[in-house]
Amino acid sequence: MISISVIMSVYKEPLEWLRQSIDSILHQTFSDFEFIIISDNPSYTEGLALLKEYEKLDPRIIICVNEENIGLTKSLNKGLKLAKGKYIVRMDADDISDVHRMEIQFKYMEENLGITVCGTGRKILKVERETSKTYNTYTQDGDIKSVFVLRSAFTHPTVIFRRSIIDEGYSYDESFVCAQDYDLWERLFEGGFSFANIDMPLLSYRMSDAQVSKNKKDIQVANAKRIRKRFLESMDIVLTDEELNLLVLPFVKSVVVNRQSVANYVDLLYRILCEMKKNEWFNTLAYQTEAVRFAINLALRSKQRWGGLWDVLLSPLMSLTVLKNNLGYYYHRI
Repeated sequence: MISISVIMSVYKEPLEWLRQSIDSILHQTFSDFEFIIISDNPSYTEGLALLKEYEKLDPRIIICVNEENIGLTKSLNKGLKLAKGKYIVRMDADDISDVHRMEIQFKYMEENLGITVCGTGRKILKVERETSKTYNTYTQDGDIKSVFVLRSAFTHPTVIFRRSIIDEGYSYDESFVCAQDYDLWERLFEGGFSFANIDMPLLSYRMSDAQVSKNKKDIQVANAKRIRKRFLESMDIVLTDEELNLLVLPFVKSVVVNRQSVANYVDLLYRILCEMKKNEWFNTLAYQTEAVRFAINLALRSKQRWGGLWDVLLSPLMSLTVLKNNLGYYYHRI
């Protein structure tokens, strides 16, 4: 059996980005893999020509060309059906993997048999410039699950997961145009599987203002509400539609935020904290750290930002350790 199947979907990424992404996989220190690339844009003839060039150069590359654009979710599922590896590694066509990425992740999964999904930290690529900015990487299963109601603790193109879950019937839900990874992790959570992250930046993650259209942002928010609702209900925590809208407020940039909405947001997060503490895997510090971070970011959008920040600092979500964790976060984000 092949050790790893790398799955990547290509739409219309710039050729230079595509080259960098493919080269970063082909030059890995770990070599026992197949590289399944789904071409999801028949009109992108330059990209397809480049893929065919690579296919001739390296027998590990398998090109699958969609007859029409079917979207990322369905393309990834096509890749999963073709995959023969013991593990599945995700990769995006505009990111760059560290040369040791697969070696490190393969070794981790072989040594930690109880882990089903493992991601890594990331560096940020902006306008062809790699920055030192990273996002907080939660490494433990309980921490990852504790912050899940606020965000996914995985960066999708960093993950490796066991092929066995595919054999058990898990795949990406094709009703999700985006946030398909977030949905999959939630279903695996309900299935009792365990998660981890390696606290090393093994992927350079490209970010640009043009990546997500307004329409897709609206879909992302709708999907986030749907997934968070299901996640909370799995623990018998039921929110009203109004509360669900409040829970995803930090992601809705078109809404004007005031001090009262920040206070309502903090109150909701504290209520969720009290309910989730009943779970033995729950880590209060991880949740509070993330909750305060979101609340501060929301307060900074408010016209009464100083009042909103003061309310966050005085809230029961705050502690000296949480404050220290967030000061470090903002320092590294500057």
